[in-house]
Amino acid sequence: MIDYDICKEKLKSILSEKRFIHSVNVSRAAEKLAVRYGTDAEKAKIAGLLHDVCKEMDEKTLSELLSEAKPELFNAFKKFPFKLYHGPVATVYLKKEFGIDDEEILNSICFHTTGHKNMTVMEEIIFVADDISDERPFDNLKELQALSLENINLVAIQKCTWAIQKCLNKRITIHPYTVETYNDMIEKEGN
Repeated sequence: MIDYDICKEKLKSILSEKRFIHSVNVSRAAEKLAVRYGTDAEKAKIAGLLHDVCKEMDEKTLSELLSEAKPELFNAFKKFPFKLYHGPVATVYLKKEFGIDDEEILNSICFHTTGHKNMTVMEEIIFVADDISDERPFDNLKELQALSLENINLVAIQKCTWAIQKCLNKRITIHPYTVETYNDMIEKEGN
């Protein structure tokens, strides 16, 4: 069993205060969503807490750890900006440094930025919780939080829309997993 409090203390020593607060808030949001959608709340709480464990690593470290990830992850992310690496890299780092080998937790952390087609409930919870945590500066945060408890797919669509629009505005490539996630969620909603 993974001890939440031990993970929290370890994480606090790794991350900046701002990132740590975000991680705790994502953990709370994930736990609430897990209860609502009938999945393991303790796993969601831990995945939410640890989702950004590698976010503040430098590009060299991220690149080195990505090369140790599963080949399919390495190939899926190597051509994209290193800022996307922290999810897949966490699957390597958490095994080594935290002793976490729970695939449900690791996969939900791995895909929390891009999503992917046919996400599990846990994966979608972490994907959404990352954008509805209490410190987020969105004008419509309370509405998004309420909507996530009514229809999590609609919030996932919104997250994909923001990510795609951001890439379009910056004229940078869009990760195909994000496009797949968007299309998958739109199909689920019958649009």
